[in-house]
Amino acid sequence: MMTVRCGRCSTEFPVQGVGRYPCPACGAVNEVRPAEAPEPSLTVPPPAPEPMVPSPKATCLECSFSFIVGAVGVAPCPNCGSEVIVGREP
Repeated sequence: MMTVRCGRCSTEFPVQGVGRYPCPACGAVNEVRPAEAPEPSLTVPPPAPEPMVPSPKATCLECSFSFIVGAVGVAPCPNCGSEVIVGREP
């Protein structure tokens, strides 16, 4: 036994299972279909992405400001403008 909702008037009523049933409130015939299994691709969550490795930091020898740099040999300090030797060229 299961409960369904009428497509016309939204009245809920009990049914025995798969089949066609008239709504007791408005008389509209409602069809109950067998439940379909969802596609396997929809039931398995995608794998979690690899965690990102934090970018390396460099410290300016002039003002001690620490900042993130990429794969470069020398980078200007964003605080004081001095050239900071990073030595991480690709």
